[in-house]
Amino acid sequence: MTNVPVEKYGVAFAFKKRSLTGSSKPLGSMMVSTPKVNRVVRYISPLRFRPDVSQKIDNKSWKLLVPIDFSFTFPATADHRNIKLPDLKSVDVELVALTWKSLKYALPYELNHDIIFKDRVATHHSLKEESHKVFGGDNINETYKKPFQIMMNQLYDLYNELGSDNFKLEAQMVEDVKSISSFETKHMNMPVQSVTVRDRSENATSLSRLPWVQKDPNTFLLQVNVAIDLETVYLKGEMPTAEKAHSNYCLVTSFQSCTIGRLYYLKVVLKLSNNDSVRFLLPVTVEKSA
Repeated sequence: MTNVPVEKYGVAFAFKKRSLTGSSKPLGSMMVSTPKVNRVVRYISPLRFRPDVSQKIDNKSWKLLVPIDFSFTFPATADHRNIKLPDLKSVDVELVALTWKSLKYALPYELNHDIIFKDRVATHHSLKEESHKVFGGDNINETYKKPFQIMMNQLYDLYNELGSDNFKLEAQMVEDVKSISSFETKHMNMPVQSVTVRDRSENATSLSRLPWVQKDPNTFLLQVNVAIDLETVYLKGEMPTAEKAHSNYCLVTSFQSCTIGRLYYLKVVLKLSNNDSVRFLLPVTVEKSA
């Protein structure tokens, strides 16, 4: 049997030590990755529609595990014996519900996670960069809608310049471009209160004491599991409570029709010891039990 390699989302960048004066010194290169998988969360109906509210619900799928691998490589000529390896300072997670609709024209394509986010699924943000320029990549309007708006304007300009006799457009193609360039979107961001980071042996320790393992003379590896309890999500802007999330909110099932759709994803932001950040946008599907 041939082993199929596991696809991953990943980002590579130079890890730099930053001084108080604003200068920076490259210490090595870092790669951060996580397996490319779709996590399935079971739909739980709202409290008022449950036949027996005292009945125990199946919440196992609401406990998610995200394995993350770090690889740090020193330059071949560097003496790294007295250099401290990077630490993981914090991990913040949000569950995002993305809804889109196009009431005038039917959407011609099936939208999925990778189509929408493209090469912005995994991104690195240094301390000096403007975060909204790097981390704006989870905005479907920026990554998907805006290019079609540009295309629509270009078609309109060409049509006006060349005239209908020299530049003929298929009506269906024009409607397809219009449908994407004019659809509406809404994001609902739900921070997760309970996020736990452990090593692969599931040993609980502080983030600054996670164990790096030496792979070769210049390369070190760190493998962690990020445990995410979706029962502790709450709407951004509201005060978190001790109640289970499915008692307050209903995550409707993921779906897409010709004019409307809903998908979910995890926004995982890892802050490193030099204040750089790495962000992953990881797909989640909410579905009913078979």
